[in-house]
Amino acid sequence: MPISDPWVIDNEDVNIAFSGLGALTPVNLADYTRTVMSVRAESSRFLHDIPVEVSLDNANLDMSALREPIVGLLDCLTAIRGVKLVNATKTIHRHRPRLLPVLDSVIEKYYWFDASIRNKDLFLAFQHMTWGEYGYALIELIRGDLLLVSTQIDQLREAVRGTDFAGASSLRILESLIWYYYAGR
Repeated sequence: MPISDPWVIDNEDVNIAFSGLGALTPVNLADYTRTVMSVRAESSRFLHDIPVEVSLDNANLDMSALREPIVGLLDCLTAIRGVKLVNATKTIHRHRPRLLPVLDSVIEKYYWFDASIRNKDLFLAFQHMTWGEYGYALIELIRGDLLLVSTQIDQLREAVRGTDFAGASSLRILESLIWYYYAGR
């Protein structure tokens, strides 16, 4: 679904963020929409600092240059009462679909567990992070996996060439594989 403005969160983003399982929140959709619109200028400032066409699977991407706007954007949205990380990332994902994953419960738990095994220091640091910092840390873990399996994702994309989903981003393919494997969906 195309967005009207890649630098501005609108009502459609809010509707998407609270569709499906995202609707399981104590926040009233109309109240949330009003609150998001009240932080629209701040969230737009952060979106302006994140290039539109940037891709998480680009090996030359300088993630440190994107840390502040990503953390700020996630913190801005999760500061709204009742908004979870999943709602915040569903709200902004369409604005940078090749960079910003939807950090739903399956993806979040997968990388939380992964860090608990492979990176004890990061895992212990999670408890002291803001939601924005935590989301950014998860995005960096996802990026590490994307770079590790880029050849396999390219092979998968080639195998399904000509299908409707052949144009999916590497990020979306990885998210889908995690979902399929761990959630059976």
